[in-house]
Amino acid sequence: MGHEVEYGKGLARDLINNYTSDERREIRRLFDLIKKDPYIDGVAKIGYLVPPVVYTLYVASPQFRIFYYMKDNTVRIAFVERAVDQTPLER
Repeated sequence: MGHEVEYGKGLARDLINNYTSDERREIRRLFDLIKKDPYIDGVAKIGYLVPPVVYTLYVASPQFRIFYYMKDNTVRIAFVERAVDQTPLER
């Protein structure tokens, strides 16, 4: 049993729609892994405090980095990018 994943709004949806079908399939696979265990572990999932929200950066994929946060037992995807791009925190 896992958590719900929400990514159908705003920037995350727009970014995901710009990827190829193979990339979208991989992103959905990563979402499935995240929703099974979304909690910060300091290795694959690193926490960033941006008050009042704690964001998690998922870095276990060599292809993508995913920023998300938890709200009401739901994983809310904030940002998805290719691992070769800069993170939003570096911009």
